[in-house]
Order: sequence, then structure tokens, then C-alpha cells
Amino acid sequence: IRNKSKQKSSDALYTATNEYYTEKQGESTMASKDNYKYDEAALEENEQYATDRSNYSDSSNMELEEETTRAIRVGVSQAPAYRDKWFAIAFLSQLLLVLLVAVISGFPATSHINSTDDADGRNLDQVDSNDESVFDEIVFDQDDDFEFMQKFVTFSTEFLPTIFLVSIILAPLLSFGALALMDQHAQVLLQGSLIFSIVFNVLLFFTTLASSDPDGSYVFLFLALIAAWYAKVVWSRVPYAASTLKCAVRAVRGNFGLALLALGTVPVTVLYSVFWIVSAYGASTWECMYSTYPADSSFGTDDTYEQTELSGLGAFIMFLFILSYYWTMQVIANSNRTTIAGVIGTWCFNPINASSFCSTAVRDSFVRSNTYSLGSIAFGSLIVAIIQFIKSS
Repeated sequence: IRNKSKQKSSDALYTATNEYYTEKQGESTMASKDNYKYDEAALEENEQYATDRSNYSDSSNMELEEETTRAIRVGVSQAPAYRDKWFAIAFLSQLLLVLLVAVISGFPATSHINSTDDADGRNLDQVDSNDESVFDEIVFDQDDDFEFMQKFVTFSTEFLPTIFLVSIILAPLLSFGALALMDQHAQVLLQGSLIFSIVFNVLLFFTTLASSDPDGSYVFLFLALIAAWYAKVVWSRVPYAASTLKCAVRAVRGNFGLALLALGTVPVTVLYSVFWIVSAYGASTWECMYSTYPADSSFGTDDTYEQTELSGLGAFIMFLFILSYYWTMQVIANSNRTTIAGVIGTWCFNPINASSFCSTAVRDSFVRSNTYSLGSIAFGSLIVAIIQFIKSS
């Protein structure tokens, strides 16, 4: 529009100049040419002034727009503060308590598993074989208390190290391959997942229909119809979802230190699980965990025998142990998610600080997640842990 306006102004001025020189009679041709050159020079000067003024206005507007955009994108820095700190204190307290029980009661109790001692500390090698009642009681205690643990220890020492090493090797390879596949074929994967959901439910429908109890097959047919309806509704949004997925994958690949963080949580989870098992086993040897009462004589047992069952306090302690395990696992997982979210946020608003293998964004986000935001993470994880316990029970 500006160029067209300039052209029209130039043509109008040129026409007016010609008319002016035509009306001027009696003047020499050289003078007319000189006057015309003068007017043309004045026209060029005016146009240059207008162009400079327009460029200056555009430059000012661009600078103002960039400053406004920068202010919106960066935002205002918030002062660091501990969020929901009481939940962080509660989480760290229960974690320390589990570790103390494992050290004080758990490891000493597990030392009897591979020995000839029973749960009461009596050595089977020193028991009088003629004392049948004591021998039967010891064998009964040993079979019930330690047979399962002996099998578990045998399985742990023979198979778990191999499974752990294979997982450590395969997990990174599969993760890297999945990232590359999502980056190159994001839209195909999303569309394939929608189609797979429909096909899978249809196969289940025909499989259950051919079984001896075909009544439940219609549930899978209903799920297949819902999956087909959902695929039809969201099919047009798949390209946008694929673009978002590619953006996330490239952000993660630009900060591959997140992969080290994810892999580092594996040994932490395994180590905590070992300590939790030892701690729970140590707590199971406490006398307060059980209630003792005389055996029922209707089953032909002698009145000298006693029966034990888990007491109310023991059940409450086991509930706390299970809740503690769920809670800790959720905190570890959510801490990783929060760290990744912080890195992606930095990558969007300040790519310079989040564009290397172990960038400052990874370090700062990890520190924030495990210090200032630990309370909020523990709070949300506790809610999820309670729901998980209810579902598992």
C-alpha cells in the first residue's frame, strides 16, 4: 500500500510539473530542463525523507514489540520458597524411620534365615532330639516362618542380579529407539494406536464369543465401538498432537541428561525396595505385632499349644509400611516428572540454558524438585499412594 501511494504521488507530481512547464512560454528549453531537474530532485528528497520516517517508525514499533514479547515470555522471577514444607518433613521422617527399622531390627532378623536358629533364637543343632514337643514346635516355627524366605533368598541370589543387569542394558536401548521412532513417525504412531485399540477389542470380542461363556464378549464389542467413535472424533487433531509430541521429543533429546536422571532412579528404587523388605521383615518379628491365645481344643490340639494372629497394632503397622512404600515410589516418580517439566519449560522460554547434554536447566530443575517443591510433590504423592492402597486392597 505504501509503495502504491508513493507511485501515485510521484505520477501526480510529474504530471503537474509537465503542465507547469507547458504553460510557461517564452522560456528557453534549457531552463525548463533545469527547473524540471530541480523539481525532480525535490521530489526525491521528499520521498527519501518519507521513507526514512517510515523506517524509523517501523523500527521503533519492532523494538517495542520485541520488548513486550520478551517481557511476556520471560515473566517475573519468583523468590525461592519451600512449598508445603510440612509434607516434606513428614516424608523425610517416614523414610528415615524405615531405614532405622531396617538397620536395628531388619538385618539382625534376616541373619537367622540362613542359620539353624528359629524365630526365638534357639539353635536346632543344640536341641535334644528326644524332646519331641520342643522339636515339633521348632520345626513348625521354622517351616512356617522361614521356608518362604529361604526360597525368596535363593531366587534373589540366583536370578535377580541377571534380571537387573539385562534390564539396565536393554532399558536405555529401548528408550533411545522409542525417542527416535516418535521423532520420525509421530503421526503414524498416534494413528496406529487409535486403530490398534479398535482391532484389539474386536479380537477380544470374537475370542470370547467363541469360548464357553460368550456373554462377556459384548463388553468388548461395546469398547470397540467406543474406541471407533473416539478415533473418529480426534482423528483431525492427530497432526497437532504429533507436532506436540515431536516438540517434546526434541526438547528431551536436546537435554539428554534427563535420560541419566531416569536411569539413576532405577538403582535408587531397587535399593529402597531392599531396605523396605528388610525393614518390614524386621518389624514382623516384634512381639507387639501378634496376639496370642490358647488353641481351640475342638480341632484336637493340646491345650498347651497357643495360636497367634496379627494384632490390631500389628495390622496398623503393616498398613503404615505398605503406605510408606507406595508413597516413596510415587515421590521418586513425580520428582522425575517435575524435573522434566521444569527443563521443558526452560527450553521453551530460554533455549540457551537448555540446549546441552547436562545443561544448567537440568541441574536447576532437579534441585528445585527435591528442595523447594519437595513438599508439594510429597503432598500429591501421598494422595495417590492412598488411592493405590485402596485399589490394591
